[in-house]
Amino acid sequence: MSEASELGRRVPMTLPDLLELDLTVRAGVRWLRPVLAAVAHARGDGMPARIIGHAARAFLGVQIPEEAPPDEIAAALATARFYLRRVTDVDGTTLYRLFHQSLADHLRSHPVQRTETGGVDPKLLLAALLAPLSGADGHRWDIAEPYLLRHAAQHAADADQLSLLLDDVEFLVHADPVTVAPLLDGHPWLTADDLLEAADPLLRRQLLALCAVRHGARDAAWRLANPPGQAPVPWQPAWSFAGSVTAVACAEGADVVAVGDVAGEVHLLDRHRGTALTGPLTGHGSRTEALAFGRHAGRLVLLSFSSDGELRLYDAMSGAEVRADRVHGASAAGGMSLTSVAGRLFAVLAGPSATAFLVDVYFGTATSFVLGLATVPSATGSRR
Repeated sequence: MSEASELGRRVPMTLPDLLELDLTVRAGVRWLRPVLAAVAHARGDGMPARIIGHAARAFLGVQIPEEAPPDEIAAALATARFYLRRVTDVDGTTLYRLFHQSLADHLRSHPVQRTETGGVDPKLLLAALLAPLSGADGHRWDIAEPYLLRHAAQHAADADQLSLLLDDVEFLVHADPVTVAPLLDGHPWLTADDLLEAADPLLRRQLLALCAVRHGARDAAWRLANPPGQAPVPWQPAWSFAGSVTAVACAEGADVVAVGDVAGEVHLLDRHRGTALTGPLTGHGSRTEALAFGRHAGRLVLLSFSSDGELRLYDAMSGAEVRADRVHGASAAGGMSLTSVAGRLFAVLAGPSATAFLVDVYFGTATSFVLGLATVPSATGSRR
């Protein structure tokens, strides 16, 4: 009777007990427990076999784990098939996950052997997952498997090393934005909305570079625009302007850029650094609609046009106002150009519905055109 009681006591009563009995019987399959421990740490729908092979090294219980032979990992997965469920990933690979949470909880607590309680340091697991991506210029996220692009940030958070990935601009470019976005709280230059705006990595790279330079993270912006081992991005952001910009103009042959804003102010900036060359040019009573540089009488000038029809001419180097005028009924919604002809300075304003306005800036006369039709005289500007 006592022998029967002893036998009955040894019968597995829980799934973890059944697993431990099975592992004892299959002790010859060396990678079986490390593989199951790796799967127990899987996120989402599970891990693919290749990632399991990398992660399993963290659960060997040795100081310097050896590489996991792919055939032995495959054999361990086949042996453990009773405990696994499978789904197909977006790239066609099979994902593996334990079929019951109690198995995952048990293996997380006893990853190396049953008699040892306490999980493996998450930093070891993260290092094992990222090791295959290591290169001379950092981690190669462009070759990472979908599992890591989705879940590496979560493993990094478990290891208290999330900043390691969020400071890596190549990770931000290639990682799954849906998974990473909720983890961006407090990021110095990137918001969840910005990350989610572009699904394509190429577009995301350009958007992130703009976000970085807008928040003063110029080093990050440069790294985004000049990815290692790839051609530089053709258009690279150098600086940004903090404000509601409504008009921009670049001077030809001079390192100056003009920026107009919704308040009607105009700002003269260094084209390379974005620093202010003068104080704000004020005077407009409404939104700056168009800006144009030109040369007249041997000096660089800037013409500004506001949405209420006001023209203001400035010395583009000092910011001093030269004159102001108003053109009634004119619009520069389609842009504006400035040219000097026979000693006279003219502005051409492109308005709506194929209309254009030719303005003699110093004399204040304006003529409207309907493109393709005869010219029609229009209102005369009033000098001030």
